[in-house]
Amino acid sequence: QFLGKSTGGIVNTFPDPRFGSTIFERIPHGIFTVDQEGTITSFNRAAERITGWNREEVVGSQCSKVFRSDHCEHSCFLRQSIVEPMDLA
Repeated sequence: QFLGKSTGGIVNTFPDPRFGSTIFERIPHGIFTVDQEGTITSFNRAAERITGWNREEVVGSQCSKVFRSDHCEHSCFLRQSIVEPMDLA
C-alpha cells in the first residue's frame, strides 16, 4: 500500500507521480484511456501486445472504430464512467 499525503482533507494515496509512466508501461495489463469524445489518448505496451495495434495507430482515433465492440454505440462503459463517475468514498 502507498503512503498517503493529506491535501486539504483529501488523502492522496497515489504513488510518487514520477513512477506513473513506468507503472503504466510495465504493468502486464492492457490499459488505454479516452477523452469525453471517445478519442483514445493513451495506450500502453500490454494493450499493444493484447490487441495487435501500435499506439501510433490508435492514439487520436475513436475508440469505437478501433475496438468495434457491440457496446460502443449503445452502452459504452467508458463514456458512462466519464458522464457518471463512480463515488469512491
